[in-house]
Amino acid sequence: MALPERVPYIHAVPNPSVEREQKRREVEEKRKVQRSKEQYQKKTAVQNNAMKKSVGRSIFFMAVLLAFVLFRSSMVYDLQNQYVGMQNQIRETEKLNEDLRSKIIKASSIKELAEKSKEMELQTVNREDYIEVDLSVNHFSDGVAVTEEKSLSEQILSLIPFEFAH
Repeated sequence: MALPERVPYIHAVPNPSVEREQKRREVEEKRKVQRSKEQYQKKTAVQNNAMKKSVGRSIFFMAVLLAFVLFRSSMVYDLQNQYVGMQNQIRETEKLNEDLRSKIIKASSIKELAEKSKEMELQTVNREDYIEVDLSVNHFSDGVAVTEEKSLSEQILSLIPFEFAH
Protein backbone atom coordinates (compact mmCIF):
# COMPACT_ATOMS: atom_id res chain seq x y z
CA MET A 1 0.00 0.00 0.00
CA ALA A 2 1.12 3.28 -0.81
CA LEU A 3 1.36 6.08 1.52
CA PRO A 4 -0.71 8.83 0.09
CA GLU A 5 0.27 11.53 2.46
CA ARG A 6 3.81 11.35 1.65
CA VAL A 7 5.09 13.83 -0.92
CA PRO A 8 8.09 12.77 -2.85
CA TYR A 9 10.94 15.17 -2.47
CA ILE A 10 14.07 14.98 -4.37
CA HIS A 11 16.79 15.47 -1.96
CA ALA A 12 19.46 15.12 -4.60
CA VAL A 13 22.05 17.81 -4.80
CA PRO A 14 24.24 17.85 -7.89
CA ASN A 15 27.68 16.58 -7.17
CA PRO A 16 30.11 19.21 -8.44
CA SER A 17 32.91 16.69 -9.01
CA VAL A 18 30.72 14.64 -11.38
CA GLU A 19 29.79 17.75 -13.28
CA ARG A 20 33.46 18.73 -13.62
CA GLU A 21 34.32 15.23 -14.81
CA GLN A 22 31.66 15.41 -17.50
CA LYS A 23 32.84 18.84 -18.65
CA ARG A 24 36.43 17.64 -18.67
CA ARG A 25 35.43 14.57 -20.75
CA GLU A 26 33.46 16.76 -23.13
CA VAL A 27 36.42 19.14 -23.50
CA GLU A 28 38.76 16.19 -24.11
CA GLU A 29 36.35 14.78 -26.70
CA LYS A 30 36.20 18.16 -28.42
CA ARG A 31 40.00 18.37 -28.40
CA LYS A 32 40.28 14.86 -29.87
CA VAL A 33 37.76 15.72 -32.56
CA GLN A 34 39.53 19.01 -33.26
CA ARG A 35 42.92 17.25 -33.35
CA SER A 36 41.62 14.57 -35.71
CA LYS A 37 40.14 17.29 -37.96
CA GLU A 38 43.47 19.13 -38.01
CA GLN A 39 45.35 15.90 -38.77
CA TYR A 40 42.91 15.10 -41.56
CA GLN A 41 43.32 18.60 -43.00
CA LYS A 42 47.14 18.33 -42.80
CA LYS A 43 47.04 14.90 -44.39
CA THR A 44 44.82 16.08 -47.25
CA ALA A 45 46.98 19.21 -47.67
CA VAL A 46 50.11 17.05 -47.94
CA GLN A 47 48.36 14.78 -50.45
CA ASN A 48 47.17 17.80 -52.44
CA ASN A 49 50.68 19.28 -52.43
CA ALA A 50 52.14 15.97 -53.58
CA MET A 51 49.51 15.79 -56.33
CA LYS A 52 50.27 19.39 -57.37
CA LYS A 53 54.00 18.62 -57.47
CA SER A 54 53.49 15.52 -59.59
CA VAL A 55 51.18 17.40 -61.97
CA GLY A 56 53.69 20.26 -62.15
CA ARG A 57 56.54 17.85 -62.90
CA SER A 58 54.55 16.10 -65.60
CA ILE A 59 53.60 19.46 -67.15
CA PHE A 60 57.24 20.56 -67.05
CA PHE A 61 58.36 17.26 -68.61
CA MET A 62 55.76 17.61 -71.35
CA ALA A 63 56.84 21.21 -72.00
CA VAL A 64 60.49 20.15 -72.31
CA LEU A 65 59.51 17.27 -74.57
CA LEU A 66 57.37 19.59 -76.69
CA ALA A 67 60.24 22.09 -77.00
CA PHE A 68 62.58 19.28 -78.06
CA VAL A 69 60.10 17.98 -80.62
CA LEU A 70 59.52 21.48 -82.01
CA PHE A 71 63.27 22.09 -82.23
CA ARG A 72 63.88 18.81 -84.06
CA SER A 73 60.94 19.34 -86.39
CA SER A 74 62.21 22.83 -87.23
CA MET A 75 65.60 21.30 -88.03
CA VAL A 76 63.92 18.73 -90.29
CA TYR A 77 61.89 21.52 -91.93
CA ASP A 78 65.06 23.55 -92.58
CA LEU A 79 66.83 20.50 -94.02
CA GLN A 80 63.85 19.78 -96.23
CA ASN A 81 63.87 23.38 -97.50
CA GLN A 82 67.58 23.12 -98.23
CA TYR A 83 66.97 19.86 -100.08
CA VAL A 84 64.22 21.44 -102.17
CA GLY A 85 66.47 24.44 -102.89
CA MET A 86 69.29 22.14 -103.99
CA GLN A 87 66.92 20.20 -106.23
CA ASN A 88 65.81 23.47 -107.85
CA GLN A 89 69.46 24.47 -108.37
CA ILE A 90 70.18 21.06 -109.90
CA ARG A 91 67.26 21.45 -112.30
CA GLU A 92 68.46 24.93 -113.32
CA THR A 93 72.00 23.63 -113.81
CA GLU A 94 70.71 20.74 -115.90
CA LYS A 95 68.75 23.19 -118.07
CA LEU A 96 71.88 25.31 -118.53
CA ASN A 97 73.88 22.18 -119.35
CA GLU A 98 71.31 21.18 -121.95
CA ASP A 99 71.51 24.66 -123.47
CA LEU A 100 75.30 24.48 -123.56
CA ARG A 101 75.21 21.00 -125.08
CA SER A 102 72.88 22.19 -127.81
CA LYS A 103 75.16 25.18 -128.50
CA ILE A 104 78.20 22.91 -128.59
CA ILE A 105 76.47 20.50 -130.95
CA LYS A 106 75.38 23.39 -133.11
CA ALA A 107 78.88 24.92 -133.08
CA SER A 108 80.63 21.62 -133.72
CA SER A 109 78.59 20.56 -136.70
CA ILE A 110 80.77 19.87 -139.72
CA LYS A 111 78.91 22.21 -142.02
CA GLU A 112 79.30 25.12 -139.64
CA LEU A 113 82.99 24.35 -139.09
CA ALA A 114 83.54 24.28 -142.85
CA GLU A 115 81.72 27.58 -143.29
CA LYS A 116 83.65 29.22 -140.44
CA SER A 117 86.96 27.98 -141.81
CA LYS A 118 86.12 29.45 -145.22
CA GLU A 119 85.14 32.76 -143.60
CA MET A 120 88.43 32.85 -141.68
CA GLU A 121 90.31 31.74 -144.79
CA LEU A 122 91.91 28.78 -143.11
CA GLN A 123 93.93 26.42 -145.24
CA THR A 124 94.27 22.68 -145.08
CA VAL A 125 97.72 21.39 -144.24
CA ASN A 126 99.28 18.24 -145.63
CA ARG A 127 101.31 15.88 -143.48
CA GLU A 128 104.55 17.06 -145.10
CA ASP A 129 103.83 20.72 -144.29
CA TYR A 130 103.64 20.59 -140.51
CA ILE A 131 106.35 20.09 -137.88
CA GLU A 132 106.06 17.77 -134.90
CA VAL A 133 107.44 19.06 -131.61
CA ASP A 134 107.93 17.14 -128.39
CA LEU A 135 106.92 19.55 -125.65
CA SER A 136 108.16 17.32 -122.85
CA VAL A 137 111.75 18.31 -123.74
CA ASN A 138 113.05 21.83 -123.17
CA HIS A 139 114.40 22.88 -126.59
CA PHE A 140 115.37 26.35 -125.45
CA SER A 141 117.95 25.38 -122.84
CA ASP A 142 121.63 26.13 -123.34
CA GLY A 143 122.63 22.55 -122.96
CA VAL A 144 123.30 22.90 -119.26
CA ALA A 145 122.06 19.92 -117.38
CA VAL A 146 119.80 20.77 -114.56
CA THR A 147 120.62 18.98 -111.35
CA GLU A 148 118.25 18.54 -108.55
CA GLU A 149 118.96 20.49 -105.41
CA LYS A 150 119.32 18.57 -102.22
CA SER A 151 116.64 19.04 -99.67
CA LEU A 152 117.40 20.69 -96.36
CA SER A 153 117.44 17.39 -94.49
CA GLU A 154 119.83 15.86 -97.03
CA GLN A 155 122.16 18.86 -96.74
CA ILE A 156 122.21 18.57 -92.95
CA LEU A 157 122.85 14.84 -93.11
CA SER A 158 125.69 15.37 -95.60
CA LEU A 159 127.48 17.66 -93.10
CA ILE A 160 127.45 14.98 -90.39
CA PRO A 161 130.21 12.42 -90.96
CA PHE A 162 128.92 8.91 -90.69
CA GLU A 163 131.84 6.50 -90.62
CA PHE A 164 131.17 2.98 -89.62
CA ALA A 165 134.01 0.75 -88.53
CA HIS A 166 133.93 -2.72 -89.94
